[in-house]
Amino acid sequence: AVEHDQSANLQLLWEKARQTGATRVGVVLCKNLKSFDYIHNLGAAGFQQELDASVAPIPKFVYCPDSKRQQTISDLNDWIAAYSPQVVIGDSDSVCEMLMQTGAAVPEDISFLSLRSGIGHRPSLPSHMHTSGISLCIREAGQVAANLLSMQIQNNNRGLPAVRITHLIQTNYLTGHTLRPQVR
Repeated sequence: AVEHDQSANLQLLWEKARQTGATRVGVVLCKNLKSFDYIHNLGAAGFQQELDASVAPIPKFVYCPDSKRQQTISDLNDWIAAYSPQVVIGDSDSVCEMLMQTGAAVPEDISFLSLRSGIGHRPSLPSHMHTSGISLCIREAGQVAANLLSMQIQNNNRGLPAVRITHLIQTNYLTGHTLRPQVR
């Protein structure tokens, strides 16, 4: 398996949020029980909040992709009103879209960091706005996967290996337009 190190990614974004002086950092995740990333991010976010006593504990906002969009936006707006996060870490750029649909100005009202920055076209984000966050280096992941498969073929290995092989891919931080240098 070729994977991105989601724990390290979340930790890096948490550190970026803290460098702005934020004391209220919220995490917004799309609920997908079939996705290892969702389950991993859910656990890592809770663990990060436990480690950082200088950040007020804010419950994670988890939304279901099958829910009506307007209801999700309304629920997110209620979450923002209840917890007033200064920075939101989301699992994709679509979370930034949802924040803006609540009426929040990004980054003026709420800063945003993405665990999958720049993945997919987001027509509701202004064309000049690039999200701050993690670039997943998809091309590198494909190259590593091809190399692992080639190695398996060269070694005349067939089927699944007896022991799972996991190769973690280093990611990059993208400085975008959605993280304020200092929060209020």
